[in-house]
Amino acid sequence: MSRASAEGRLAPWWKRWGEDRVWPSLCLPAVLAIAACFCLAHFFWWPRPIIHDEFSYLLAGETFAEGRLTNPTHPLHRYFETFGVLQEPSYMSKYPPLPGLALALGIWLGDPIYGIWLCYGLMVGSFVWMLRQWVPAGVALLGGMALAFHGQLLMSWGGNFYAGGGLLGFTFACWVYGSLGQMRGGGGWRTGILFGAGLSGLMLSRPYEGFLVALPATLIASAWLLKRLFKRRAGARVVVAAVLISFGAGVFFQGLYNHRVTGNVLQMPYTRHQQDYYRTPLFLFQELGQQKVRPVLEIQAFDESSHRPLYTAGRRWPGLWRDGLEKLLKYGVFYLGTVGLLGLLYLLASQPLARTAKSLLAVLAVSGVGLSVSTFSLCHYAGPGAPVLFLLFAFLLARSNVFRQSGGRVLLVVLALMFVEHAFRGRKFGWPEGPLNARAVMVRELEVLPGNHLVLVSYGRDHDPRLEWVYNHARIDDSRIIWARVDRADDSSELGNYYSRRSLWVLDTDQLVLKCIRDVNGNIGRDRVLEFDL
Repeated sequence: MSRASAEGRLAPWWKRWGEDRVWPSLCLPAVLAIAACFCLAHFFWWPRPIIHDEFSYLLAGETFAEGRLTNPTHPLHRYFETFGVLQEPSYMSKYPPLPGLALALGIWLGDPIYGIWLCYGLMVGSFVWMLRQWVPAGVALLGGMALAFHGQLLMSWGGNFYAGGGLLGFTFACWVYGSLGQMRGGGGWRTGILFGAGLSGLMLSRPYEGFLVALPATLIASAWLLKRLFKRRAGARVVVAAVLISFGAGVFFQGLYNHRVTGNVLQMPYTRHQQDYYRTPLFLFQELGQQKVRPVLEIQAFDESSHRPLYTAGRRWPGLWRDGLEKLLKYGVFYLGTVGLLGLLYLLASQPLARTAKSLLAVLAVSGVGLSVSTFSLCHYAGPGAPVLFLLFAFLLARSNVFRQSGGRVLLVVLALMFVEHAFRGRKFGWPEGPLNARAVMVRELEVLPGNHLVLVSYGRDHDPRLEWVYNHARIDDSRIIWARVDRADDSSELGNYYSRRSLWVLDTDQLVLKCIRDVNGNIGRDRVLEFDL
């Protein structure tokens, strides 16, 4: 037996699997990720929508599942104003379309969350494929296994309905940078299709954050392809044509979607919603907007309490530097954990950086600066940049002397420590109790009662704007339960007359009490009260 074959037989299983079994090494982590999502939902909590974003994404999912790009404006739309939803010129979610399409896939399969789980598996498989283009196949397989059981991502992305943006942004960034890795060796039409599809996916899921990571990759790919075109290398034209076709298809769909939802090919629903409802701008370098033409007191209160302080502090240099560094540290800990972040800093300081590592650092710098000037930011906003961060960590670790001399044992120890930390941190993403869960409990109680229902919601002055109740389905009039906000006494009469065949309920949001003022048969004054002790 030769020395090479003997070393191959003694190599760890993950090295042999990664090198000898390409498709199994891609599919195994993806399947395990989907299984982990199902187990968490089955044994701990089944995901239900709670926060603003989730209901908005579900509205898009229901609309797409019914074969429409948007919904007509309701004649009583002023009573259905809510967070993250456009009412005019059409009734639709403000968010980009791809997360809604993922939820539509889940609806077709029986539950919207199934679409999220399939996307989570696709994300993990895409991540392994991307790593294989840059690091040894065994390291890529272990990286995929670590991502499949990343505690915080499992809890936050695999356990709710608002993670579509971050999850899909991560996935399509993997397509972009995996294709970029293939382009180093030339690539073919498949490489061009995946690169263009990755650019389109970023545009249709997280446009701004996706642009921050797509721009450097596009510049690098353009330089490589132009060089090959000038040298008349075979296949360069095929790659360019494939990129243009796949990215052009994405641009066409985005324009069509904008036109159907906002009436303007160049105006995205998100910017139209910002224009209609919020004064605080999206970026710190923008000026404060004027009073909105569609004021909703709860949305204004949320804007002033959550966004305005961040905007005011970030407009000053000390606040900009402090908040920017806090954001970057928060992102690093969320994705890599304290152990991984310290390990990355050690690797950066302990070895000379190759050109690839410097390029990845430049991409992260561009993304970090772009995210730091956003007025409001959450960890999943950085989803498109996270694959680059993981890739840099894997690339440096695979090239380090410590990793080579230990035969991979250091990698296993680091991944084990990261798993424990992420599992511990992921506990905070569990199913919430109290007021956040109250609406779901009320929906279950009303669904068992006969007939259809209309719930009138009136908020007090001390209402917390993060706790919203008025969310509705894509077909409002066909819903069993309709939620409407009322601010004046005559509002109830107009809604009651329009929905004369529904039982009429009034919700006390402070005491969590539902009082029936008209039953499904039209009997008025029935003293039926539902109280919820949460």
